[in-house]
Amino acid sequence: MMQAANDDSPLYFVDATHPAYTGRPAHGWMRKGLTRELRSNHGRVHLNINGALCWHDRSILHRQEEKITSAAMIALLEEIAARHPTAAAIQRILALPDETRLFTGHDYCPAGRKEPLWESTVAQQRAGNIHLTKAKTEEQFVALREKRDKELPMPKLILHSLQVNIRGGRLPEAKDNGKRYLKLPLDALAGAPWDE
Repeated sequence: MMQAANDDSPLYFVDATHPAYTGRPAHGWMRKGLTRELRSNHGRVHLNINGALCWHDRSILHRQEEKITSAAMIALLEEIAARHPTAAAIQRILALPDETRLFTGHDYCPAGRKEPLWESTVAQQRAGNIHLTKAKTEEQFVALREKRDKELPMPKLILHSLQVNIRGGRLPEAKDNGKRYLKLPLDALAGAPWDE
């Protein structure tokens, strides 16, 4: 587990500590007749530190808390998840059983595929999704995604779908003639299919 840890699969060791402000000597070894000064500061304030060590890059994340409670632990875990947003999202899906069915929101039929696919499984995504097979770290994923986004043409139905999506799937209101219309600005988006 520790050897496999990376940005996409981070491993953290988490613990809390409560160092005391005022030292209280219990026993010790000293030469007879030798006097030692024990420095301490006085007060009743408690110090509670909640922290995590990221194993693969040895970075430390810590929070000072009034009390170490479940809410304090949730806050620490949320900070850890925020450091790995892509990993957190992808790993939650990949942690599901292989046969888990996944439903695709948009399928643009890559590599000339003729029929759209709206369903796959976790196992199929692990084996064939280039974002998982080619990108091993979050940085590689972002670079791959940005490069692909620059190369992809604008989807032919982007203006149609946006007008429905921003209404939460509802079609525009019907006009006086009883028909519903979508508005298509022909010169608004550079690279649109009708500009060619």
